[in-house]
Amino acid sequence: MTNSVKNVKKRGKPFEPGNPGRPKGTPNKFTQLKGAFIEAFEEIGGKDGLSAWAKQSRNRAEFYRLISKLFPKEVELSGTDSGPIDHKVIVEFVGGNNARNQSSNP
Repeated sequence: MTNSVKNVKKRGKPFEPGNPGRPKGTPNKFTQLKGAFIEAFEEIGGKDGLSAWAKQSRNRAEFYRLISKLFPKEVELSGTDSGPIDHKVIVEFVGGNNARNQSSNP
């Protein structure tokens, strides 16, 4: 296994000289938007309302689609001393005429 270094991109242009940027203590727009969503979530029933909505069979697939977007797309892991991790991958096919279980050990 080879180790590689990821290229890190610089974010945007630096401020022009004399531009101090956003004043300290001023919330950014994303923080304000997140607060608005949390407030709306509580107004429409909070976790109890979400749970009731998700339990309806017509909403279940949409619930899982939405929650999957909350998890990171990539996770980097390493074993002892940055070595490989012993693992087992299990793939389960559910439904249809060709349903079967397969497992592999890389």
